Amino acid sequence: MNTPATPNSPSTPIPMPPPKRAHGRSLADFGNLHPAEKILLEKCAIGAAATIGNGVPADGSDRFKIVRASFLRFLLLGGDEQAPVHEQGVQLFGAWIQGELNLENCHVPHRMALSECKFDEPIIAIDAHIAGLLFLSGSHLQKGLSADRLRCDGGVFLRRGFRSSDTVCVSGAQIGGNLDCSGGQFASETGYALSADGAVIKGYVFLHKGFKATGEVWLLGTQIGGNLECSGGQFEQKDGHSLCFDRSVINGNVHLNKQFRATGTVRLLGTQIGGNLDCSGGQFSAHGLIIQSATIQSNLFLRDIADPVSIDANSARIGVLEDAPTAWAKGSILNGLVYKSLAGIAHTDAAHRIAWLKKQRHEDLGEDKKKQGFRPQPWKQLQKVLCEMGHEADARLVGIAFEDQLRLADRIGQITDISKAQNIIPIVRRQCLRGLHWLFGTLAGYGYRPMRLFMSVVVVWLFCAAVYWCLSLPPYNAIGPTDPVVYQHAKYATCTDKEKGNWMLCEALPAEYSTLSPLAYSLDILLPLVDLGQEKSWGPLVPTPERHFCVELFTFSPAHWVRLLNWFEILYGWVASLLFVAIVSGMSRRSEMDK
Repeated sequence: MNTPATPNSPSTPIPMPPPKRAHGRSLADFGNLHPAEKILLEKCAIGAAATIGNGVPADGSDRFKIVRASFLRFLLLGGDEQAPVHEQGVQLFGAWIQGELNLENCHVPHRMALSECKFDEPIIAIDAHIAGLLFLSGSHLQKGLSADRLRCDGGVFLRRGFRSSDTVCVSGAQIGGNLDCSGGQFASETGYALSADGAVIKGYVFLHKGFKATGEVWLLGTQIGGNLECSGGQFEQKDGHSLCFDRSVINGNVHLNKQFRATGTVRLLGTQIGGNLDCSGGQFSAHGLIIQSATIQSNLFLRDIADPVSIDANSARIGVLEDAPTAWAKGSILNGLVYKSLAGIAHTDAAHRIAWLKKQRHEDLGEDKKKQGFRPQPWKQLQKVLCEMGHEADARLVGIAFEDQLRLADRIGQITDISKAQNIIPIVRRQCLRGLHWLFGTLAGYGYRPMRLFMSVVVVWLFCAAVYWCLSLPPYNAIGPTDPVVYQHAKYATCTDKEKGNWMLCEALPAEYSTLSPLAYSLDILLPLVDLGQEKSWGPLVPTPERHFCVELFTFSPAHWVRLLNWFEILYGWVASLLFVAIVSGMSRRSEMDK
C-alpha cells in the first residue's frame, strides 16, 4: 500500500512566488481603472483599436475620456500576465492623456498608435526603442515631444491635424521609415518648433501639404534616404532661420516649391543633395536662401518666384542651373559657384547673363569705396559654361564685360603697395595702363573681336589714302618726290611750273620712277616691316621751318598735315601689329587652358 506524499516530500512541486516587478509594471499598481482605461485594456488584449471619443478632447473634464499616462506606459511596455498586449500593439483614439508619458530608455515591443489624443504633459522618449511605428497623427501635444536618440524601427507619423505647442525634438533619432509631418502644426515660444539634428531617416521627410511651423525647423546634419518634401509648407520665423538643414545628406530631391513659404532664412550650408533642389513657385524672405558650399548633383530650379531672392551660392556646386532672370535679387553671392550647364528657361544670351552677374554684392563687383573685393570667378565660370554649350559669341561678350568690370573695379594697374599709393610714378603708371587697357578694348574688344581691329586698320588706310589724294592735287600739292635729283633736272621743271607742283599727275616724270599711288602710299606707311616702294619715293613737301619755335609749332600747311598723318599711320600700324600678336598669343593660351 502506497503512502501519500507528505508536503515535505521531494516529489511535491513547491509553488514559486510571482516575479516581482518595478512599480508601474503590474496591473495591480493602478487600482481602480478609469472607464477609458478599461476599454483600452480590453482592446489591447485582442489587438483592436480603442476609440474613446470622436476627435481630440477639448479638455480633461470628461472622466470617461481620461487615460493616465502611467497606465498607458504600462501597456506600451507590454503589460503583464493579467493585462497582455496583442502583437498589434496599443491603438488609442480620442483620449485625454493625463500626466507625463515617460518612455526614456524604454523598449516598446510593438507599434505605438495614439491618434487624436491630447497630452497635457510632455512625451519623453529619450533613448527609447520602438519596435514598430510611432503614430501620433491628429494628436495635440501641449508640452512637446522629447525623443532624442530615439530608435524607431518603423516610421514616425505626426500628420493630419497633429499639433504641438512646444518643441518636437527627434535629434539623433534613427527612424527606419518616413518622418511624416504632412499637415502638422508645430509651434514653440523658445525658438525650435521641430528639431531633427543628426537624425538618420531611411525614408522620406514630409513637411508639406498644410505643414506649418511657427519657430525654427532644424535638420542639422540629418541623413535622409529619400526626398525632403516641403511643397506648400509654411515656415514662419521672422528673426533667424525658418528652415535649416546644414551639412545634411539627402539622397533624393529637395522640394521647396508649389507655394512653399518661409519668412526667415532657408539655409543649406554644406548640404549634399543627390537629386534636384526645386524652389519653383516658392516664397522666400528678402535674404532668404543660403546654399553656401552645398552640392546639388542634379538641377537647381529657380522658376516662377514672384519676389527676387538674395541667394548666397558661395562655393556651391550644381549640376544644371535652371533659373529665371527675376529669381535673383541684388546682393546675391556667386563667388565660387560651379555649375556644368544652363538649361530650361535659363537665359544663355550674354545680355541677360551679364545682368545676372551684375546682381552680385557691390564689394564682389569691386564697386564699393574700398575696391578690394572684386571676384573674377563668377565671370570666368559663366564664360566657360557658355563656351562648352556652344554659345561662343555670348561667351566672348561676357569676356568683354569682364574686362570692362576689371577697369571699373580698379584692377588694372592696381597699386598693391599701400605705402606707394601717393607716389607720382605708380600713379602715372596706373593711369597709363588703364588708358592702354581702354584702347585695347576699343580697338579689339580685348582680343575677343579681332575683326574690329582689322576693320579699324582698313578704315585708317582708306581715310589716309583719301586725304593724301586730295592734298597731292592742286591747289595743295603737298606731296612730292623724295629724290633731290628730280628737282635739279631741267626736264622735270614742267612738273613744277606747268603743273604747279602737281607731281602725281605730271607726265614728264619718267616711267621708271615710281608713280604716286595714294592707296599704296598709305598702306606702305601703315604696315611696319613692309616696303611697297612708295614711302621711299614720295613724301610731304614741308616748307623750311620758321625761326621761332612757337611760330613753327602752330604753323599748319597742307604739307604739315601730311606729315602728321604719316606719323599717325606709323604709330597706329605698330600698335595694331602688336595688338594682333597679343590677340593670337592670347587665343593660344585660352585654347591651352580649355584643354
